[in-house]
Amino acid sequence: MEYSPVTGISTGAGMAHENEHQIGSMDITHHRKTYEGFLTVSKWTFSFLALIMVFLAIFRT
Repeated sequence: MEYSPVTGISTGAGMAHENEHQIGSMDITHHRKTYEGFLTVSKWTFSFLALIMVFLAIFRT
């Protein structure tokens, strides 16, 4: 195993390698649920802020 002082990264046989990768084989159901939750929270937050802006525009406060 070699150490590169320039990058601070070890290279060589001591590094972990995963050579068997197949595209599309990873289970991403949790990623999708998290992203859908993020979009839902973003949508509701934007709607709430838009409602506050309309309220302030109507009553000029």
